[in-house]
Amino acid sequence: MDIIFEKAFLEKLAHNKYSDFDSLPIQEQNQIKSSIIKDLLHRDQGELDTMQNNSDNFRVQTPDFEMMMRKKAGRSQKKNRCKKTIF
Repeated sequence: MDIIFEKAFLEKLAHNKYSDFDSLPIQEQNQIKSSIIKDLLHRDQGELDTMQNNSDNFRVQTPDFEMMMRKKAGRSQKKNRCKKTIF
């Protein structure tokens, strides 16, 4: 299900970035999508790295905070796996 949402999001981004996207050759459409996915993966990985580094700096020892950070990191990793599958 996540892959479907990621593909739909990718299509939306491609159409927003290129108004004539549908009229482009399939090979060019795939290149555009590939470029968008690479950018998204790079951005998401950077955000995940920053979040993990920041969580190490907080030193908060509450179980709620730890659980929240694990869930957030898990969601980010899952999104990255979906994007890598699409790519």
